[in-house]
Amino acid sequence: ADEPQKAAESLKPLLDTAMKTVPKDAQAQTTLSLKATAGLRLLPGDKADKILAAVTSYLKQYPFKMAADAVSIMDGKDEGAFAWLTLNYLLGKLGRGPEATVAAIDLGGGSVQEAFAMSAEE
Repeated sequence: ADEPQKAAESLKPLLDTAMKTVPKDAQAQTTLSLKATAGLRLLPGDKADKILAAVTSYLKQYPFKMAADAVSIMDGKDEGAFAWLTLNYLLGKLGRGPEATVAAIDLGGGSVQEAFAMSAEE
């Protein structure tokens, strides 16, 4: 938290993989975003803002498309929803009805989220 530039530079392996994976002619049309979680929300003072600014500046070195709000702290509700979506995607559970999916519970250092699918009757 005290070295925002190091936080930004920690993304290099991910961005290097993206550069190798996304075809060169599609990179400028490929949207890039980074959403931080509760750990960043809990930082004191302007530490979170400094990290977000460093990350934004670092990401702009790459050819990917970025919206003005591409780097931000996500809401806890979104954090839970994305965890659920990721888990069920990786398990191949999506598209098979709510009863086929699994619940996601994220016990993080700064927050707790629980997400699960509900049937239309619920």
